[in-house]
Amino acid sequence: MKKRRTKKIFFLLISLFLLSVFGLSGCGKEETKDIVSEAGEQVADKKIEESLSGTKLLFEVPKSFVIDEAVQGLYYSDEYAEDMACIYYQEKETDEKFSLLTEDTIEELMQEAYFQMYGIETTVDVSDFHRFNLDGYEAYRLETEFEVNEAVLSVIEYIVVVGDRQCSLTYMQKQNAGWEAAFTYSAENIEIRE
Repeated sequence: MKKRRTKKIFFLLISLFLLSVFGLSGCGKEETKDIVSEAGEQVADKKIEESLSGTKLLFEVPKSFVIDEAVQGLYYSDEYAEDMACIYYQEKETDEKFSLLTEDTIEELMQEAYFQMYGIETTVDVSDFHRFNLDGYEAYRLETEFEVNEAVLSVIEYIVVVGDRQCSLTYMQKQNAGWEAAFTYSAENIEIRE
């Protein structure tokens, strides 16, 4: 049991570190709702509502995910430790330098920050970083992979800029852990409401 708890804490620290590259904070409200889709059993039955400066960001989490009581905005598999999949929401003030980032600078920043925090070298591979429009707001999609303790982690992050605030919604799992369909479904159904 102690080993499982240690693994959970280690992964949570790694997750929070990577997510803190773009800031940290947020608070969520859960609204239970039945949803039917082609992604099957994994797809959400919980609609999550996060507040972004009076604007609401809505997204769905898989049925078996639970809300972390200690970390606001963190949702993870009920089999966490064996299944390290999680979804994390965070919010912070917009950094003007953010719009200047490229795939290369993100890789360098994440690798450098990881080494400074944990003393371990890792390779971060950014496979996608692009800007798009989400419900009339400036948004970015960032897809990365990196290795930690012989496990390859896949991360997809959506960053939305609303006025002087930006929020990040991050989907993380071990490579090929089977959450792709549920995470894709959730990401395709992100909504922003005034």
